[in-house]
Amino acid sequence: MGTPQKMAPARGNIWVLGAIGALGAAYGIWLFAESFVAPAGCCGATWPLPNPMQQERLIEQQDPQGRDGARQRAAALNLVRSQPGEVSGWLRLAYADRLLHGHLTAEGQNALDISYSITPYAGPRAIWRVMFILNNWTGAPDRVKQDAIEEITILKSDPDHKFMLRQQTPTVTDPNGRITAALFGVLPLPGLDS
Repeated sequence: MGTPQKMAPARGNIWVLGAIGALGAAYGIWLFAESFVAPAGCCGATWPLPNPMQQERLIEQQDPQGRDGARQRAAALNLVRSQPGEVSGWLRLAYADRLLHGHLTAEGQNALDISYSITPYAGPRAIWRVMFILNNWTGAPDRVKQDAIEEITILKSDPDHKFMLRQQTPTVTDPNGRITAALFGVLPLPGLDS
């Protein structure tokens, strides 16, 4: 029995690999251009799902103040469809619900609940989420309130986050949210230094 002979790669395979590499590079350039350079709403590089970065640029263009509930909801649904495991789409859906109705409906409550199921601690979005829930405390479901309290506890353990929370909590308008913020030490109690 002889020794196995090395087989040289077929030239056809090299051309196929080169073509695949060229197509991959072209798609990468197309995706980059759509995400950062092309006009908002252009190109369809992630079709059939929307490009989340393109979606952000489009909603900023259409609703620069972030006050159009219908547009915010449409953008949120696109984000949730394209990235269901990303918390920002669910938070935008809750925000849009509040804009549209003046309070949280079942859709907004459910979106907040899902946001906590996906990400119990939302990192850079944690302060926004906690502030949103404190501002909507009366209409938030109990499980979301409990999740928010746990997130507040985490945020308070970091001096920078605690400072940012304390800077923002005076803007909480929901009286029950203000009481909760005071009870958990992120809003000074009236008449007491803390």
